[in-house]
Amino acid sequence: MITLQELKEKEFTAEELMDMMKEVTSYNGTFDNIEPYYMDSFDEIMDGLTPTEIARRMTSEFNIYDDYFIFNGYGNLESLSDYEVDKLMFDNAGDITSEYWELVDNGDIHDYEGYTEE
Repeated sequence: MITLQELKEKEFTAEELMDMMKEVTSYNGTFDNIEPYYMDSFDEIMDGLTPTEIARRMTSEFNIYDDYFIFNGYGNLESLSDYEVDKLMFDNAGDITSEYWELVDNGDIHDYEGYTEE
């Protein structure tokens, strides 16, 4: 069986990092600025905003045909491809895993994949 320390040193996939990031964000909002949303949910998430309000939030490079979008640190919309989301997760892997394991260690969240067994 893998130890907790070995698990903390494991290199996670982009999908695993995204799951960890979403768990942390749902608890404390730490990664709100990098949480990707599927483009298919755009209308639902933007519900209640006027077209003008939505247009003001879009960056000049926003592409409705990308797979995902995020609200960047300024609250503006950025579109991302699958590749760009993976890169975003890997670029932030240290922060994501550090925050995730801190919350798991403190008992604030439960390990999403059951990596740690009692």
